[in-house]
Amino acid sequence: MSVLRVSVAILFFVCVAVAQKKCQMKPDQFPSYPPPANTTIEWFDINLDLAPADRWTEVVTAKRDAIENMLDTFLSIIPKAVIGPLLSLIDKEEASVIARMPLPYRDELTGIAKATGIDVGKIFIYNIFYELFGACTSVVSEDTNKHVIHARNLDFGLFMGWDFHNHTWALAEALKLTLFNARFVSNGQTAFKTTQYAGYIGLLTGVKEKGFSFTVNTRFDTNFDKYVIEWFMGRYSGNWLTWLLRDIMTTNTTYTQALSVLSSAPLIGPAYVAVGGWNDLEGAIVTREAERAIDVWDLKQAQGNQSYFVLQTNYDHWTKMPFFDDRVTAAVDCMQNHITASGITKATMFNMLSSRPNLNRLTTYTTLMCVETGELESYLQACDDPTCPFW
Repeated sequence: MSVLRVSVAILFFVCVAVAQKKCQMKPDQFPSYPPPANTTIEWFDINLDLAPADRWTEVVTAKRDAIENMLDTFLSIIPKAVIGPLLSLIDKEEASVIARMPLPYRDELTGIAKATGIDVGKIFIYNIFYELFGACTSVVSEDTNKHVIHARNLDFGLFMGWDFHNHTWALAEALKLTLFNARFVSNGQTAFKTTQYAGYIGLLTGVKEKGFSFTVNTRFDTNFDKYVIEWFMGRYSGNWLTWLLRDIMTTNTTYTQALSVLSSAPLIGPAYVAVGGWNDLEGAIVTREAERAIDVWDLKQAQGNQSYFVLQTNYDHWTKMPFFDDRVTAAVDCMQNHITASGITKATMFNMLSSRPNLNRLTTYTTLMCVETGELESYLQACDDPTCPFW
C-alpha cells in the first residue's frame, strides 16, 4: 500500500511540474514584499578573529537541538548500505580524514563537534552533502539603471522522507530550523554576509560589499562522485567548493578576481556557481567540472541575446530542460514577459522566486543580494498550495 501511495504521489507531482511551464506570477496572487516577520531569518556574528575552533560556538550551541534533529533525520533516511560504509570509513580513518581537511576548516569542524557533542564524522558528512544532493534556482539580473540584483532559492532534500500528512519533505523541514544569517566579522568590520545552516561552515549564499556575490547550485555529470571517493581514499586533493568560496570571500576583493579563481581552481565535484558584481554587466554562471570550468555565461553574452539576466537551475543552460523538472521555462517567462528589465526590484525578484515551480516543496529559503550596498535579505519559504511541485 505504501508503495502505491508513493507511486501515485510521484505521478501527481510530475504531472503538476509538467503543467507549470508558464510564469505563475499573477497580480492578485503575488506574495507580499517584504514577507511576514515570521519568515525572516535571525542573524549571528561569526568572529574571524577568534580561534577557528571557537568561531561557531555561539550559534551551534543555540541551535544544537535543531542540528541534531536534522542529522538524525538525514541519517535515518539514507539507506544503511550507502551511509554505513562511509561512517565506518570515517570512524576507522578519522585521524587521516581530519588531517586532509584544509585549515582553518578542520579546526572549525572539530570545534563544532566539541561544542555540540555530535560526532565529528557526522558533522563532516553534513558539510559535504549539499555537493552531493542539492537543487536550486539562481538568477543574476541588471535593471535599466545598471544595478545588479542577485537572487536565489535554495532547495534541498529530494526523496528525503516524504510526509504524507503535511505534504513536505522531512529533511527540508528539518533544515529550515537550523537557518541563520551570518555576518563574518574581522577587525570589528563586516567582511561578508551569508545565509547558513547551523553546523555547516561552507558558503552556499553570500555577498561581499563592493566586491561580489556567490550562490551554488548542484550539478550532476558522469564523474559526479568520482573525486569524492578519490579524496576519501587519499588520492585526490581538489577543493571542496563551499570552502573554496569562503577562501575567495576572505582573500579576494573584486568580481574579476573571484571569477578567475572560481573558474580555474580544481574541485572535488561538479557545480554551478552564480557570481554577481556591482559594475555594469558583472554577473555570470560558471559551469564547473572537477578539473575546470567548461562554460562561463555572463551578462555581456545575455545582453547580446537581448536579455538582461542569467538564470540557472540544475541542468546545463545550453541543453533542453527535462520534462519532469523544467523550472527554467517558467522563470524565463516571468523575467522576460512579466517583469522586464525596467521592472527589476527586490520585490519582483522575490515574487518570481515565490511562484511555482521555482517555489516548490524542497525550497527552504529565498535570498536577495546587492553587491553595491552589501545587502543580504533571506526569508524562510514554504509551498502549501495543493498544486505545489514535488521538487
